[in-house]
This record gives sequence, structure tokens and C-alpha cells, in this order.
Amino acid sequence: MARAWAENSELNWQQAPLVVDMDVEMGSRVRRKLLRAGGEIVRRTEARIFGES
Repeated sequence: MARAWAENSELNWQQAPLVVDMDVEMGSRVRRKLLRAGGEIVRRTEARIFGES
């Protein structure tokens, strides 16, 4: 679903699940999960760069 959203700039998170035959509610769940994952990647990268844990 995230790939469908990323590859089609006209889709929003409520439309992307429909493209891949998933429930509309999954769009918000995937969006939140990706935001959390992105935040974790940023935190780990900053820790590596700045020497924090």
C-alpha cells in the first residue's frame, strides 16, 4: 500500500488501500507506522552522527 501511494502522487492515504484491495482503515495505520519508522531512522542516524545513544 505504501508503494502504491508513493508511486501515484494523486492518491491519498484513504485511497491507496483501495488500489491494493485493502480496507480503508489500513491507510491510516500504514501512514502512522511509516511515520514512526521514519522517526526511528532519524533518531538512530542522529545518534550515530552525534555520538548519542
